[in-house]
Amino acid sequence: MYDYNVCYFFSINRHMKICLLIFTFFLISGCKESSAVYMYSPNELTTIEVESVSEDTVKIVFNTMLETLYYCPGLNVSKKHDHIYVSFIRCSIKEKCPVTHEALQNDSGDYYVLLKNNEKPISILFENGEKKLYSQ
Repeated sequence: MYDYNVCYFFSINRHMKICLLIFTFFLISGCKESSAVYMYSPNELTTIEVESVSEDTVKIVFNTMLETLYYCPGLNVSKKHDHIYVSFIRCSIKEKCPVTHEALQNDSGDYYVLLKNNEKPISILFENGEKKLYSQ
């Protein structure tokens, strides 16, 4: 007969206990918030236009591919030497991703970002390279 007063965990062998502990560790650690920053690739950006708004400001109008689980909260902008680099950030709908320039939406549904620019060339940074976007 079986003794039902003994906990099942203590009656299994050592290897099974180790496997259960490892499984539990990965299950718990998988629930933590991700800190990785993902960028859109060139084929995921459907529209990109740059227009001058004033002497020192440009407006980058963009759209991303339609997705149900991700969105673009805006751009991360970095300045190196005499060049401006922008990255279109891809974020899960369950998270709030930090960006240097938040995206706004105009009446036609396009997203845009206003960027201070003193005649510096602008390039888009991708994970596998860059693409020149604008130069005055």
